[in-house]
Amino acid sequence: MSLLLGLGLAVLSAVLLMTVRLPALELAWLLLVVVPIVFLVMEASLALGRLPRLDGEERELTAFFSDIRGFSSFSETFQDKPRELVRVLNRSTSRSERNR
Repeated sequence: MSLLLGLGLAVLSAVLLMTVRLPALELAWLLLVVVPIVFLVMEASLALGRLPRLDGEERELTAFFSDIRGFSSFSETFQDKPRELVRVLNRSTSRSERNR
């Protein structure tokens, strides 16, 4: 985490805790998810030297959802090697696509 992001989170957390009365879960969501995304976008914008487009964009994509029996225990064997787990999954889906 960059110094700018860490400092921004600390300041925002202090301000929110002193001024806003949010339920704990909403405050946690705001601080742990929303704020870091905003700061990452700000950092990327500074690095690129331009503001992000706020009107969105259209992309065609495919989303694959699957329930793999025993995946939780299998994936635990890759606890320290998440990229290797992704390689195994990619190989598996590539094989099933070829066999279609």
